[in-house]
Formats: sequence, structure tokens, C-alpha cells
Amino acid sequence: MDDLRKLFGTNPEKEVAGVWHKVGTEAKILVARMNNPRATQYRDQLLKPYARQIRKGTLPDSVQEDIANRVMARHVLLDWRGLTLDGEEIAYSEEMALTLLGDEEFKDFRDLVIDLATDAAAYKDETDEEAVKN
Repeated sequence: MDDLRKLFGTNPEKEVAGVWHKVGTEAKILVARMNNPRATQYRDQLLKPYARQIRKGTLPDSVQEDIANRVMARHVLLDWRGLTLDGEEIAYSEEMALTLLGDEEFKDFRDLVIDLATDAAAYKDETDEEAVKN
């Protein structure tokens, strides 16, 4: 028999506080789960002025993408260490996260953040040693 908690259970604290992920030889990013309660509440707040357009199916893709980036910058991509651009270290801030997430040049970075934020396994209660083994 398979235990439901072992298969699908996640740690709600990790989902909000985030998990560090190595993304290069030295760089790492702190990523919370995509639909964590803070992110969902903020997204709902940002979408509220567009309720009519959403109901009609006329909300422009550009607005949806901007809102998604704002949510990720505030409540999903929470920090980073060791990221540089043109040899200069990039200090983490919500504003810089928003800039990078919205920059077409760094779309693969945005995609990576989304992939990490939607990977349920990262938010399980297994120990770091168990995660490294897998």
C-alpha cells in the first residue's frame, strides 16, 4: 500500500518560506511554491480590478503576464545568492526580481523559477540528505 502523505503530502511552511535551489556553480535561488496562500491572495488582489474582463474573456495576455510576474517577484522568487550580470553581483530585491522575470532576454530564468515553484517534490518533508540522494 502507498501512503497518501508520502506520495502527495507537502510542508505548508516550506511552500511559503521557500526552498533553496542551486542554479549554477555558485548561484542559488530561494523559491516558494507557485500557488502558496500569500501568492494566491496577492494574485486575487491584483486581478480584482479586471473582474469584468476576466468574466468576458477579454483580459489581454500582457496584463496576465504582468500580474504573474508581480506575484512571482513578491511571493515566489524570494531571494538569491551568487547571481551576476556582466561580472557584477546582482543584489536581490523585489524590484530586481520583477525586472528579471519580465525581461525577454531572461525568459529561461523565468521558466526555471516556474518549474521549481511547481515541483511538489521540493516542498515535501524529506530531509536534505534524502533529497540529495534522489
